[in-house]
Amino acid sequence: LPSSMRVLCCRLLCALGWTMKATLRNDPDLPLVLNSLLPPKEAAFVLGARKPALAILTLLRRLMGQLEMTAATELALSTCISELNGCYGGMERLFSTPLSPTYMRHTSRGLLLWLCMLPAGLCGSGVGLWPAALVVLATSYIMLGIDEIGIQI
Repeated sequence: LPSSMRVLCCRLLCALGWTMKATLRNDPDLPLVLNSLLPPKEAAFVLGARKPALAILTLLRRLMGQLEMTAATELALSTCISELNGCYGGMERLFSTPLSPTYMRHTSRGLLLWLCMLPAGLCGSGVGLWPAALVVLATSYIMLGIDEIGIQI
């Protein structure tokens, strides 16, 4: 494998990670990153695509087609690229699926019920009143903070 092709493959894989992250976060720095990582022709191709991550996978497949390799190696590389494509598809589905307000309210109420029952469980297992109160306070702060972050996402 020529070293220039190895470097391009590595740069494309790095760009894929950045592109997937930028897709989730609506990162305006993606063109800067891609122009820094990729040659101008490939960067323009990726930035012009509707889904830049899939354009990067297309470039990887094109590079793979230029290589002379055994059938087993070709199958292994093709499987790896397909798995990356599957990861991107799964990420996109998770990101685009809205959670209903009813589901959010239900999980919040379940969390509050669990937090209300936590002192009884701790005291019933032999933990003193003050240590139980501290544990419940710390756990409530953390869990309700995570719940609030989940609601804002």
